[in-house]
Amino acid sequence: MISLVRWNRIAGDWKYTTIVVEYAGRDATTWQVVAQGKSIILDRAEWSIFN
Repeated sequence: MISLVRWNRIAGDWKYTTIVVEYAGRDATTWQVVAQGKSIILDRAEWSIFN
């Protein structure tokens, strides 16, 4: 399991979203993960590892 975080600026304020997913792989531009039993691909430019 890994935690990923994404930051967004909304109405001048920074907001974050974190998710805990099962790691399935990665390449130069994407995370391949499993969330709630479904395989999904996330953009690494938007999502970072959250320690």
